[in-house]
Amino acid sequence: MLKRKIYLKLLMSLLLMALAVPQLKAETADVDGSTSQTQVPLNAMYGDYGYHSQMVYSQAMLEDAGLPAGAKITAITFYAEGNISASSGSENNPLTIKLGQPDGTSLSSFITDGLTTVSTTGDIWSGNTSVTLEFNSEYSYDGGNLLIDVSWSRNPNGKYGTVRWLASSVTGASRYANNNSSGVEQSSTPGNYLPKITFTYEAGSVEPITSGEVLTTSLEFNTYAGVAKTDVVSIKNTGNQPFTPTFSTLNAPFSI
Repeated sequence: MLKRKIYLKLLMSLLLMALAVPQLKAETADVDGSTSQTQVPLNAMYGDYGYHSQMVYSQAMLEDAGLPAGAKITAITFYAEGNISASSGSENNPLTIKLGQPDGTSLSSFITDGLTTVSTTGDIWSGNTSVTLEFNSEYSYDGGNLLIDVSWSRNPNGKYGTVRWLASSVTGASRYANNNSSGVEQSSTPGNYLPKITFTYEAGSVEPITSGEVLTTSLEFNTYAGVAKTDVVSIKNTGNQPFTPTFSTLNAPFSI
């Protein structure tokens, strides 16, 4: 079989104003609040019976806080007006945390569809005025509204105590329900608070390269007799800045 080698030699000179190399680093976004309340994220007096709440942060609120679409959320922090300490009970009752992205910002009932479990090991009893709950798996935020679902299951030995959480007043943005002494969730109640919160997330950062050059690059193609080939080569820029290459020493059958 006749084998024909076609060599394409090209000289590319390119100037990049900012060729971005993405690197992940931790960032934070804060939603403020100064009103003290006990409803959300948890009524801490139900650390033994169990408790359930949902809160929806609107897209506008998250944009103002600086949480970008595409962020990978790895933890959340809640804040209280005093130390978060238990007064009774002997065991930590792990929290289950789920996240979702609902269409609306008002909750007429608990949302059950489209939620992703991100943590099952959280413990609120930090002894400090804030508690950071790290996720077992990161959550990819696509933009839009963000729902946070927090729940305690029944644990007869679970720690409990009074915690007054800092929050902002937002009508209909949350719901909550406590369990009875048997661990059965009761009817949910509409809430009008969103907790003060910090989102810890990872997002791409850029480290610019101000110029670059690729010299004497060779591309080799093999064609075989009886097999039709198209003599077209595409060069694609996958960066986020434009560049204009220049070519020289193009051997037949290639041309520009």
